[in-house]
Amino acid sequence: MERKLLLYGIVSIAFITIPILFIHFVSSQFVPKEYSEEWPEVRKTAELVTIGYFKKNMELDIVVDKINPSKEYRTHEIHLYGHVADNKEQKVSAVVNFSENYSIRDTSEVKSKSL
Repeated sequence: MERKLLLYGIVSIAFITIPILFIHFVSSQFVPKEYSEEWPEVRKTAELVTIGYFKKNMELDIVVDKINPSKEYRTHEIHLYGHVADNKEQKVSAVVNFSENYSIRDTSEVKSKSL
């Protein structure tokens, strides 16, 4: 009796869990066609806007090393990582929201040359 009850519980949990995991996996792998087509242009624009931001506001010349889209494409955020051009030890990073006219949020701890 206890063995049948345990088996019933395991089967019930499996029938509930497996479809939920399948739906989650499939939906997380789906990227809209428009997003993948626009990515090269969005990537280049985000890089140029970020370089301009650090040049204008922080008086720093930077080199962008890595550009990653957000894991959740619906957020419209791009994460950029790099370093100051004349000092590879000074790391910079920023988050660019391309749905808000490429607004930039500086996430690095680098201070400008004038400070």
